[in-house]
Amino acid sequence: MKNKNENKFLEKKEQIADLFSLPHDIVCGASNVSIIGSMRVIIENYKGILEYNSDKILLQGKQSKIQITGNCLKVRSYNEEEMVIDGRIDGVLFIK
Repeated sequence: MKNKNENKFLEKKEQIADLFSLPHDIVCGASNVSIIGSMRVIIENYKGILEYNSDKILLQGKQSKIQITGNCLKVRSYNEEEMVIDGRIDGVLFIK
């Protein structure tokens, strides 16, 4: 029941964001993922690192987990707002 209520609440937030032309990532707390070619991923609005090795990096986002897979993956830089990951990026997956 809680999950259904959370989904309805999130839908309402998205409608409000659309109505007032506000960014969804700010209103809904969604992670913002930018992929630059196959060599860099930039993630905004994440909570922390759950798993880190050269083939897979798993992050806890505010609404879901974010899995980056590839080869020679390396966290180039990070702070409380943004993380930059370099390497050969094969995929980005959002996990509920």
